Amino acid sequence: MPKALDRDLLIFFRTLCKTCNLAAAANSLGIPAATASRMLGKLREAFGDELFTRTATGLVPNWRAQRAVPHVQTLLEEYELLLEDKVFTPAEITRTFRIACADHGTHFLAPGIALITQVAPLAQVQVWDLTDRWTEELKNGDIDAVVSPMPNVPEDCHAQALCSNVPVKAVVRPGHPLEKLLEEKGRITPQDVMKYGFVDVVYQPSDFYRETQQNPCDVLAGRRVAVRVPFFFGAARIVAASNLVTLMSDVMCEWFLPPGLLHALPLKELDDCEHRFTVRLIWHDRSHSDPAMQWIRSVILESCREHFRSAVPQV
Repeated sequence: MPKALDRDLLIFFRTLCKTCNLAAAANSLGIPAATASRMLGKLREAFGDELFTRTATGLVPNWRAQRAVPHVQTLLEEYELLLEDKVFTPAEITRTFRIACADHGTHFLAPGIALITQVAPLAQVQVWDLTDRWTEELKNGDIDAVVSPMPNVPEDCHAQALCSNVPVKAVVRPGHPLEKLLEEKGRITPQDVMKYGFVDVVYQPSDFYRETQQNPCDVLAGRRVAVRVPFFFGAARIVAASNLVTLMSDVMCEWFLPPGLLHALPLKELDDCEHRFTVRLIWHDRSHSDPAMQWIRSVILESCREHFRSAVPQV
């Protein structure tokens, strides 16, 4: 069985090929002549060849040694690259970053993605659907991060809050009969709202659904779900064209309320609900020390902090 060649032997081989002299090679490497002689013996044993021919002027590499020189040089260069602590430069990165979330999550990613595409123009960001396999996908490296209001994070994962204390609103189209009722009575109740059908956004993972649609809505526990869709955008469009009602975080409402597409109902019982959820950026320990991922995470966090000043915790 061939003997192993460690890095020290390869460096000695390269040096001896350059100097063609055993004493000169030993002096160059700062090792005793006896050590150099033993290393030459190990090289010859590993290659099964003499490698060098003794002449009056020293040791001349034979054909086998000459053929090995470029391969040894490549191995040593790659070894140095392996150990090199390169400075991370966003402008030079060409990686693809995969982040999983529901469409609600893109609202929190958008400011960061805008900056990433400017600072790292050669990189690509892919936003994937969030599934019940998200923990496995993080562990396997299929995705790099998750944006979600998961209440619990696995032990081998890390999380950072992007937006905290997020409430849920009951949303209707402009001119909805409930708005007329509000004008007449001065307030509306959960019983008034539950006379109308609801559009529920049902998506994976199930923990996410419970946090954003189910848990905050005990005051509307008796509501009738008329339509189920997998996207918040779809729910908003259906509600805008009907007398149905949907539940939406106030952060998500920012997208729809300013243009007048939807109106949030002043439902005191829902506003007073103690349940609030926190949107988190989650990643696996596998990529925790990755300089590129550290940069991506910092960009997303700082962009959210700038965009959602009142909701993002300062750390």
